Amino acid sequence: MQLIPTKELAQKEFEAFFDEKVPQFNEMEMKQYGYFIYKQEEPAAFFSLIPVDRHTYWLRSLIMKRNAPVLLPVSIIQTAEKLTQSFGASSLIIHSKTAVLEQLLTQLGYNLTDQVLEESLQASWWITNLEYVDKNNGYAQDSM
Repeated sequence: MQLIPTKELAQKEFEAFFDEKVPQFNEMEMKQYGYFIYKQEEPAAFFSLIPVDRHTYWLRSLIMKRNAPVLLPVSIIQTAEKLTQSFGASSLIIHSKTAVLEQLLTQLGYNLTDQVLEESLQASWWITNLEYVDKNNGYAQDSM
């Protein structure tokens, strides 16, 4: 899989992923903070990673093509975590509207948070401390 920042793609490629129906949230934001994941030279997913403050980023959007690999959501979350760390931040926030994503976030060590980043989203909000994520090998076990 290959990660390509949205700002490196032509407008035509950007729109083609969304079937020329770009989602209704901020297109400028999507281009500035967005990334495409390519699999076999075809875009498989899009996500945007928005800075909240110096220490925190928000996985704002996550859009996958139909018939995407089953483990793609995990790959996207792990990629967002690594990018967040590379930006010098220590926390990643993800909002969820589905029980399936909430189960995945629980399995990945995320915790519910009271920090709501956008009131208009009817979602639960999850956060992780990236100090416990090993940049090379995925998740490290916290010995308590």
